[in-house]
Amino acid sequence: MRDLANDRHMHDARAWLDEHLDDPPSIIELARLLGINDFKLKRSFKATFGTTIFGYVRQRRMERAADSLYDGLSVGDAAAAAGYVCPRCFADAFRRHFGKLPSEVTRAF
Repeated sequence: MRDLANDRHMHDARAWLDEHLDDPPSIIELARLLGINDFKLKRSFKATFGTTIFGYVRQRRMERAADSLYDGLSVGDAAAAAGYVCPRCFADAFRRHFGKLPSEVTRAF
C-alpha cells in the first residue's frame, strides 16, 4: 500500500527543488524543511521519481540550459544558467545528457 503522506512529501520536495534550482538546499536542509529524515528522503525520492535528488537537479538544470540555447543564448550564458562556471565542463555534461554538444544546438538556429 502506498504511503500518501510520503508521496506528498516527495512532490513537495520536487516542487521545492524546482523553485530553488539556482541554489538548491542540501539534502539535510531539504529533509528538515519537509520534516522527515534525510535517509527516508533520499530513498523515497528515488523510488518515487526514479532518480536521485542530485540527478533530478542536474536534469532540470540541463533542461533549462537547453531551453536557453533554443532561445538564442550563447553557450557560456547557457552554462551559467545550468550552474556551470566552466563552459567546457558544461559542454561535456550537456553531451552526456543530450547526446550532442551545445554548439550543435546553437548552429541549428
